[in-house]
Amino acid sequence: MSFVVAQNLADSLFLPQLPKSFSQLGSPAGAGSERVTFRTSVQGSAVRGKPDSKRSFYDSAERSYARRGSYFRRKDDAAKELAVERQMGGNTGRRKTIMESAGYFRIYRVEVPLDKDSGKDSYEVSDAVLESTAGALGCQPEMLPRSGLTVIRKSFDARKDLKFVYTVELDIEECMKQNPKIKLILSKLGVKPARLEFSKMPWAPLDVVSVLAREGETRVASSSTELAAEGDAQFQGPDLEQRGTSNASTTGRRSGHEMAKVVVVGSGPAGLFAALVLAESGAKVTLVERGQPVEGRGKDIGALMVRRLLNAESNLCYGEGGAGTWSDGKLTTRIGKNGGSVQAVLATLVRFGAPASILMDGKPHVGTDRLIHILRSFRQHLSALGVTLLFGTRMDDLVVRDGRLVGVHVGFRVEHPQELINEIQYHKWASEVQRGKGKLPVADYRVAMNIKEDEVLSRGCYSFCMCPGGQIVPTSTDESELCINGMSFSKRSSKWANSALVVTVPSADFDPLIGEHGPLAGIAFQRALERDAAILGGGKLVAPAQTIPDFMEGKLSGNELPSSSYRLGVRAAPLHELLPSHLTRALREALLAFNDQLPGFITEHGLLHAIETRTSSPVRIDRDKDTYECVSLPGLFPVGEGAGYAGGIVSAAVDGMHAGLAIAKIFNPSSSDLGRSLQITED
Repeated sequence: MSFVVAQNLADSLFLPQLPKSFSQLGSPAGAGSERVTFRTSVQGSAVRGKPDSKRSFYDSAERSYARRGSYFRRKDDAAKELAVERQMGGNTGRRKTIMESAGYFRIYRVEVPLDKDSGKDSYEVSDAVLESTAGALGCQPEMLPRSGLTVIRKSFDARKDLKFVYTVELDIEECMKQNPKIKLILSKLGVKPARLEFSKMPWAPLDVVSVLAREGETRVASSSTELAAEGDAQFQGPDLEQRGTSNASTTGRRSGHEMAKVVVVGSGPAGLFAALVLAESGAKVTLVERGQPVEGRGKDIGALMVRRLLNAESNLCYGEGGAGTWSDGKLTTRIGKNGGSVQAVLATLVRFGAPASILMDGKPHVGTDRLIHILRSFRQHLSALGVTLLFGTRMDDLVVRDGRLVGVHVGFRVEHPQELINEIQYHKWASEVQRGKGKLPVADYRVAMNIKEDEVLSRGCYSFCMCPGGQIVPTSTDESELCINGMSFSKRSSKWANSALVVTVPSADFDPLIGEHGPLAGIAFQRALERDAAILGGGKLVAPAQTIPDFMEGKLSGNELPSSSYRLGVRAAPLHELLPSHLTRALREALLAFNDQLPGFITEHGLLHAIETRTSSPVRIDRDKDTYECVSLPGLFPVGEGAGYAGGIVSAAVDGMHAGLAIAKIFNPSSSDLGRSLQITED
């Protein structure tokens, strides 16, 4: 969970000291930590950073912007486009066709059979892509110049005939320059939603820092006369040549005025992106994180594995990015992969070291190993901006009222041999996977079923956070409570495939706990299940496990369990007795349905591990939909997954980014149009 906390905006809080509303309470369990308590309201955060060594993608994006306008265009670009449109319309009153505008067609569902494609790692306009694109446009392949086509998305479809599916962008101006005869073909094209669409702007998503820098440049240039009258309150526009360096001007920052002081609690995606936007907008930010930097956390987890295998004692405290950092790094999202906000988040990750392929991959994935380097780069960027980072520092005793229970999801994590999942999905082509090195991506799956309990109540059962070529890992911070998760490294080369199998738990299921625990009854429900799982595992974070057939039949066969990727060990246990009976019944019905969707899913080689309870927050902290401010505690801005407003890396980052923009408008009313490019409706 991330919080942005705001104090009276005219007050000077801290740096290098902690805010006056914080008090040092000594060290909690775990050496090297500080505990921080704050009981009053405080405010937001933001960022600018260090130059990235991998500049080729951004260099090309800058050239694209300079030549023909960006995905996030400036006001003067829009004015020029309008003038061109009027000129093309002339005085004849003739309706202008789409083709007559300088712009871009985006052709969706360009399908290439597996045997004709170059493979998952190729994004070139191959002969097969050219042929399929021409077919979609109703012309011969030789009519289309390759220089006028760009692959902007590629995904793999394993539902029927195995094929790669592309989205291709056609540059009208370039195509007509190379082959004037194509004008007749293009002039007949009409927009078909989700098949053929037109845009005046090329696909060239820019990262959050670049977007805000450009908007700051435009705002300063367009309002220089008015601002000059304000004297020392004049904005300082960002120096684009220096962008990404520690001495670059901050977007929208006013000289001669005290900057807003901001505390961001939690350095997950929401906290990091809120801090980034707020710092770029002129706030002075302190980022408080209970755990350690990701480098130290990796060492802690490695030590945990070794000590547990040796039956020694150890403690684990999660750090930068929360439990999700040591996860799969999946960047798929249900909030619109083509939306401006999502594209800006992905481009920002590329800026900090993610491969540029995540901008084109239909199922973008970074991998745990790369996440570590990205977080380090992100943190260096924040530090260069003057953001104070406090690791090993815990926020305590923040009073949050009127939290609303919205339900949780609990279930098991199921693991199969990856080769089995490859065979189920790819059949005769399974050998092409080659542990992530072959032509085909490592096979994954997504299954879902709605289980009806009576005339009113139904429960959703589905796979969640599927990790192909991955492993199961612990996410517990307390040895008496066991919770697990899944992860994959970037190559996805493990011999196992795992996924959470979860069932919806509405708040009515834990109504009996409300009397004792109030709004935190959902958390109490989670904790009880995690404690029972720890007991079934026998302690030491050993995971209780059961084969899928045994779970279906409600028995322990006594046979040896199949191999598991969980390095702390598994122990045969009756998982059918762990959950309340109605949840177990729902999972059994769902597994039967999943086996129909993926024949062979129920197998003695499939192993259920307990327990995964942290797929979503059991509490939502109410906030204003426009300002993002907590409705019951002014000055508090709950954001991200833990606050009940996101469901993954990308959606949490988008939520933090939008919250940062909303908060920036509070401490700097002149930035009311800040982030207009990032407010594009998601599709």
